[in-house]
Amino acid sequence: MPRRCALGCPPQIRGLLHILPNPNKYPEQHKAWVKIVTGNENPDEFDYKKYRVCDRHFIDTDRIRNHRLSVLAIPSLFLPADPLGMQSRSGSPPTVCTNLDELQPLLHRISIEHNYSVSAKRPDVRKPIRIYHNNVKPDATTYKIYQKMFKNIRRKVFRLRKRYQVTKRSLENAEKLLKQFKKV
Repeated sequence: MPRRCALGCPPQIRGLLHILPNPNKYPEQHKAWVKIVTGNENPDEFDYKKYRVCDRHFIDTDRIRNHRLSVLAIPSLFLPADPLGMQSRSGSPPTVCTNLDELQPLLHRISIEHNYSVSAKRPDVRKPIRIYHNNVKPDATTYKIYQKMFKNIRRKVFRLRKRYQVTKRSLENAEKLLKQFKKV
């Protein structure tokens, strides 16, 4: 089983590895992945089971629950650059895009790729910080015990608040009666 990303990512950066799509089930996605991984257009000569692509090459919308990829996911981030001779062999100058709707996805990808304030290990995912007492993680049984204790404490607080309100009302009524008694 391959343990490296087919796009050449170093092992300390890559994260999860995803298998290329099955050509029998998803021929369009398979062809696009093969073009990105190998650079050639012919997916027939390619053994897709030998290659993997790491998680950092996909945008957030490509991911679904449990670290899986959607069916339509295609690697789009941190791709290897095309060699200078392969970009455009025609003599015509490249076209300039002026439509803002067409530029938005491109600008979003560029902003994600050039966000240097995020960790290089997983730039798209930030895990919540959990603080444990004495650096000991609670196991499932102690977690359930603490949940029950917390629930009981909440009940006690609710009862005390209710008792406080009843006592406060009775004290106000007693003060009113005292004022009326003094008047008489």
